[in-house]
Amino acid sequence: MNMEKKKICWITSACFMETDFNYSVMTELAKYFKIHWFVLGSRNNYISESKLDIFKKLPDFHIEWNTKKYRMRDFRSLIYYYGLYTNIKFISPDIVYCNVAPDPFFSIISLFLDRNKTIFAAHDGKAQNDSSSFGFMRTLAYNILFKHSKYVNMFSQSQANLMKMTYPQNEIYIMPLPLKDFGKSVKAAPKDFVRFLSFGNIIYQKNIDLLIDAAEILYERGYHNFKVSINGNCKDWEFYASRIKHPTIFECNPHFISNEDLLDLFATSHYSVFPYRRVSQSGVLKLAFNYNLPVITSCLGAFREEVVDGVNGFFFEAENVNSLADVMKKCLLMHQEDYAILKKKMKDYIEDKYSTKRIVLYYTELFTNFIKIG
Repeated sequence: MNMEKKKICWITSACFMETDFNYSVMTELAKYFKIHWFVLGSRNNYISESKLDIFKKLPDFHIEWNTKKYRMRDFRSLIYYYGLYTNIKFISPDIVYCNVAPDPFFSIISLFLDRNKTIFAAHDGKAQNDSSSFGFMRTLAYNILFKHSKYVNMFSQSQANLMKMTYPQNEIYIMPLPLKDFGKSVKAAPKDFVRFLSFGNIIYQKNIDLLIDAAEILYERGYHNFKVSINGNCKDWEFYASRIKHPTIFECNPHFISNEDLLDLFATSHYSVFPYRRVSQSGVLKLAFNYNLPVITSCLGAFREEVVDGVNGFFFEAENVNSLADVMKKCLLMHQEDYAILKKKMKDYIEDKYSTKRIVLYYTELFTNFIKIG
């Protein structure tokens, strides 16, 4: 690319670091742009500040973690975000790229950014509202931000369609959500049975009760050569535990899972199961893709955009327990002869669609075209 390096202020909420934390991608982008990366929020269990040190060696790349001490409803957050705004103004970037969790005070400060130079990343086409005060504030933040934005970068066509319906003035760009890589495990999947993995916070929309019921149906049909591994924080585990009739086929860890344990879970499983009731994007899906673990998903819009039946996984009819049990049975029957073929097809597909080269190409085209527009 023959062009003078332009300046980008890249702003990422700590909770979205799993999306933006990609050393290979950032290394390539730093060849073409001067990047000043602000990471906002508290340190978390996925990306520590020490892990960001590897970026400090890149030329034309500056990274800093701005610890946020205040809760969403604390008015001191307005001062915090105003400080960020003054830093952006001082840098005077050609582009501001914001991958920030909706927050009313950030949304208010964002009104002062130049709309013609700012791209907001959005994971959902509209706020996922609920009856809590947090849900109300998130909806308020979404409305302030996206009613006044002009350019939006999204990660699925279905959510982009919803964004266009909800906030029609936005020009929307779409890219695949990058893969997540937390390292490697030395462990391997067992050979004497098939393990179906469920990982992530156990909440209503994840529909883990359907997975438990499907496993029980499969067991009662006479198939016993499998395990269902359920892992993640859960506030109401008694509800799920009460559905388990044959505990020998379940491995249940309803609590926080460390990165080390996460790696072992993916390394020792054969399929990752997503029985979701609804979905916009799934970070765990990208973990499965990264570790070449075939998936079983509800046949929902966001999954249909990224899963190719028979290539990187299988679909079942959403909320149909017998359909899920049938797919799990299919996986058991094909395991000995066809599982290695499925893994090879998945590896080739994922390497083509989610390679570093492809993600970098998307960003460079987005930013260079955006600079021309601006």
